[in-house]
Amino acid sequence: MHPEAEDKRKTRHLKELEGKNVAHYGVLLQTIIQSELDSVKTIITLSSVAIGVLFTGSAFEGSCNIIGPVVFGGSVFFFIVAIVSGVFFLNIASTRYEGELRGAMDKNELDSLIKARKQFSIYRKTAFITFVFGIVVGVAFGVLHFFQKLF
Repeated sequence: MHPEAEDKRKTRHLKELEGKNVAHYGVLLQTIIQSELDSVKTIITLSSVAIGVLFTGSAFEGSCNIIGPVVFGGSVFFFIVAIVSGVFFLNIASTRYEGELRGAMDKNELDSLIKARKQFSIYRKTAFITFVFGIVVGVAFGVLHFFQKLF
């Protein structure tokens, strides 16, 4: 048995390294995509639960203050916008990932992919921001409702 030539050994080593890098970046890409989708799914789920909790906890009997229902409505509105934005995000995500993996060929497909990227980012940010606003306004509603019951 002859020892492997130095240049063949280097070539083999580089090919092995290339395969490892491709696998590594594939796992990274899959993780990034999955975390984006999971974060939006979580926002949708938590917003739905928050709406249920708000309706369950909203007993306005004896309250003649107009601020309570307005704050309640604002919180529900923000959570609904978060849910709708999240659903749109998930619909556009499949189009975006399919287009990027397939590779857009003509100008119409390329324009569609660019539009999907912009919408993707807008819906993702909208879902997160309105979810945070819904939480803030929901907590304000809870505190307001608590003090109205207390006094």
